[in-house]
Amino acid sequence: METALVNLKAKDNQNAEHLKNALLHLKKLSQDEMGMVHYEVFQSKEDPLIYYVRESWSSQDMLNRHLEQPHLQKFVRDTQEWLTAPFTSTLLREVF
Repeated sequence: METALVNLKAKDNQNAEHLKNALLHLKKLSQDEMGMVHYEVFQSKEDPLIYYVRESWSSQDMLNRHLEQPHLQKFVRDTQEWLTAPFTSTLLREVF
């Protein structure tokens, strides 16, 4: 399984609302993709401009397919104007 943690920070409250709506829409579309295991959207309690997405895919191939989806590419283009900087994504390894 491949898990990624995505970190996004909006420029202001208006852009945070746009970002939240886009993230929830992306979650809905991503849930229909083959290989999706978990997809969760979080907002920071300390800074409401910061959002996190934790997503897990059954394999690296399924994650790669997700990254190529038109709806994800649209999300990346749309959010460029809403964010303080490009979002970051970190692959996680579960600790046993």
